[in-house]
Amino acid sequence: EVQTAREGVLLGTVRDLALKMCPKLGVDVSETVPNIKDVGDWDEVWVSSTSRWVLPVGEIVMPDGSLRTTKSTAVTEAIYQAVLDHALENSSPVTEAAAQAANVG
Repeated sequence: EVQTAREGVLLGTVRDLALKMCPKLGVDVSETVPNIKDVGDWDEVWVSSTSRWVLPVGEIVMPDGSLRTTKSTAVTEAIYQAVLDHALENSSPVTEAAAQAANVG
């Protein structure tokens, strides 16, 4: 299950797309605020962004300074690949004319 807050986070397009890919991968989504106290129960942690898309988090620095390492990245990698595949399937190639038009200013 992917658990993510609904409030207090940027509801960006990559996050939205990643969450939409989850059911297609058989991964449930729960929009509830994760609690750092439960970090020991988490298998994976990832962040989404426009420039990095879906990026696994390998370590979490706890408030007491200790490190917690995530157990796996398999689901994160599957979500990343699904987002990438969706983007490639739904993108149009940039033609030379379009590229020139974008640079005209």
